[in-house]
Amino acid sequence: AEYMGEKVRKVLRVAMSTTDNQQPKRSNSVSSVDSDNHNGAQARRHFRNRTKSITGETIFKDHPSHDIMLNIKLGVRYSIGQSASREMRELTIQDFLAQTKKMFPSEGTTDTPPHRSSDFKFKDYAPMAFRHIREHFGIDAADYMLSIGGDDALKELATPGKSGALFYKTKDDKFLIKTISKQESKYFRDILAQYYNHVMVHGDTLLPRFFQLFRIKTKRGRFIRMVVMHNILPSHLSITERYDLKGSTYGRRTDVEDRNRTSVTLKDLDFAEMGKRILMKPESKKAFIQQLVFDCQFLQESKLMDYSLLIGVKQVDETVMAERARIEAQYRTTPRQGDRLPSDRRIEPFRSKIFSFDGALECRNEADNPILVYCGIIDILQEYDVRKQLEHVFKGARYDRHTISAVAPDQYAQRFMEYLRSKVFY
Repeated sequence: AEYMGEKVRKVLRVAMSTTDNQQPKRSNSVSSVDSDNHNGAQARRHFRNRTKSITGETIFKDHPSHDIMLNIKLGVRYSIGQSASREMRELTIQDFLAQTKKMFPSEGTTDTPPHRSSDFKFKDYAPMAFRHIREHFGIDAADYMLSIGGDDALKELATPGKSGALFYKTKDDKFLIKTISKQESKYFRDILAQYYNHVMVHGDTLLPRFFQLFRIKTKRGRFIRMVVMHNILPSHLSITERYDLKGSTYGRRTDVEDRNRTSVTLKDLDFAEMGKRILMKPESKKAFIQQLVFDCQFLQESKLMDYSLLIGVKQVDETVMAERARIEAQYRTTPRQGDRLPSDRRIEPFRSKIFSFDGALECRNEADNPILVYCGIIDILQEYDVRKQLEHVFKGARYDRHTISAVAPDQYAQRFMEYLRSKVFY
């Protein structure tokens, strides 16, 4: 293109810069574990046994995840740089099937920098489709690439579930990078066009905002599949309560001795036994539940289940709420300023009709005190496959079928919606 905006030039400059002398910031080292183990049981056991704070553990030079972090950074730099250099256009069905591959030898090539990890191959899925999604939600290419691929080290988070998935967080708290299984990756690609249509129509969706899907192949032939998504609960929010709610009850209780820990994520029975309620204004609840219905319809039609609503609650006072009202009024009336793109288009940040300027729901709790609620549906890539069907049969024979998580997608969606609108949000 004859004209290339400053933002795109910035992306390309950083993407092509060498990283040999620009290693991520790090602290004291510990014993190293081969990064190829990240998809295996050894890595998951090691990961679960390490103690981390709720904000995560910084990945330094000899950290077990150091090599994979470098692979992520190099791959994202290159892929986003390549994507930003192409003219933006309307999507075709082939864009949802597209894949780009790049080899990253440690000695570097004419268009990849030398690096200190082992050789690896980076595969980026549907780059143009995900570029459309990023721009729809106001994610600038340069900011995205620098957040993930810049010099600042990523943080590794304690795994919140039983899947053994690994989570990484950018230093600026904007993005999470999660490992997914081969089956999840394949199924997501199968429904990517439908997911794209849903999030583009429903900007207020509670579904995860997936911004990139890629795969890393290590020198030893191991495959690591990852998705990049927005972070629902950034650490700077000072969240005081966390809940993971499914609408089922079997196994959905936290140990009593753990309930008072600040980092614990409570579950359905904890929420009920503690007498918790989230009180919303009638018009806000109507819009929120309507969006929940749209999202659950998509999940049901996509044959997905076992997802949950992650909720973070922040206690505030009336003074804070008054100041927020002033900021919100200004936010709603100020014209949006976008970044100019090569095609003379502008990235205009999406403005929610349900959530406030920082993504919160302004509510009150069961004691009628003001609270800020940050929430989103998580873990949506579980298909109702043979394994889950067998789990349904096995657990259903031993326990009440209405209380277990493993139920068919239509039953799961209906129970999930009914639980949230009648037992959680009032």
